This record gives sequence, structure tokens and C-alpha cells, in this order.
Amino acid sequence: MSIEELIEKAVQKAVKDAVKAEIVGLRKEIQALKAANVKEQKETPARLLQLKEVSERLQISKPKVKELITAGDLRTVTTPGGRLKIVEASLNEYVEKMAN
Repeated sequence: MSIEELIEKAVQKAVKDAVKAEIVGLRKEIQALKAANVKEQKETPARLLQLKEVSERLQISKPKVKELITAGDLRTVTTPGGRLKIVEASLNEYVEKMAN
């Protein structure tokens, strides 16, 4: 085996080892971020609003709020009792989008 082949083989091994180490580090970072996200979600549950509340905040009719929901501008959740609730964060995003 020539010196060039030995060098090439050593470089390939070094690169392979470095990539493996980077992948391991990224996996650990992803796991930490997922754990932090789950913890954050448990600590700050989404606030849900009634159609009337959203209507009052936006100063529009309930049918218009329903149009925004149908258009995908507001995210909703259906409660176990079958009631439709608007995710407050989506309302805030909508208001911000309209302001810009």
C-alpha cells in the first residue's frame, strides 16, 4: 500500500469518526430540546377562547369568526363536550399578521 493510500484511508477514517461524533452530539441536543418543549407545554397549556370572546376582541360578528376558522386563519380545538374553542395563540398570530 502506497503512502498516498494510507493517508487517504486515515483521512476517511478521521472524517467518518468526526461525522459520527457530530451525529451523536446532535441527537443529544435534539433530545434535550424535545424534553424542554414537552416541559414547556406542560407548564403553559394553550389558552382556549370561546367564539364570543374572539368576536368581542376582534369586534366582528360570530359568523365572521367562523369564516376565519374555515379559512384556516384561526386554529381551533373541539372539547370533549363537542364545543369549538379557538387557540388564543392563533388569535394573537392573526392579529399580529393583520397589523403588519
